[in-house]
Amino acid sequence: MTFGERLKNLIERQEMQQKDIAPLLHIGPSTLSGYVNNDRMPDMLQIVRIAEFFGVTTDYLLGCDSSPENIPMSNAERGLLSNLRSLDAEQQEIIFKLAEMLSKK
Repeated sequence: MTFGERLKNLIERQEMQQKDIAPLLHIGPSTLSGYVNNDRMPDMLQIVRIAEFFGVTTDYLLGCDSSPENIPMSNAERGLLSNLRSLDAEQQEIIFKLAEMLSKK
């Protein structure tokens, strides 16, 4: 997977548009588009900023590591976690057992 493909996947997981993320990374939308399309490569400082923003390692972005240690959560995953945390211990245990059963199918 290329740098651009990894970056595109991270952006999609955030459920945001490139035009909305670019200012947060202190770059223009066309620059971010160039990164995503593999037309440009960011400098080292920008790679570090991107990694910090998405909560992944620079090794992951550069293709040296196939799985990021800190895979960012989507909004749906954040909502699920928030709902789970609002349940009491017994209800959480039911959810854990259900999730385990569903993952075995």
